Amino acid sequence: MTVDLRARDDGRQHVVTTSGLVVTGSRSIDLRGSTDHPALLVTLDP
Repeated sequence: MTVDLRARDDGRQHVVTTSGLVVTGSRSIDLRGSTDHPALLVTLDP
């Protein structure tokens, strides 16, 4: 079984974890112009 240990948002932000955690979800959050790109919220589970 292959487990994805990464999350990304079109090349601007990346999250890489160890084998002890798994990326179970991710989404972009609009920061309403306070930065040049949205935030990336990533959920990790053991």
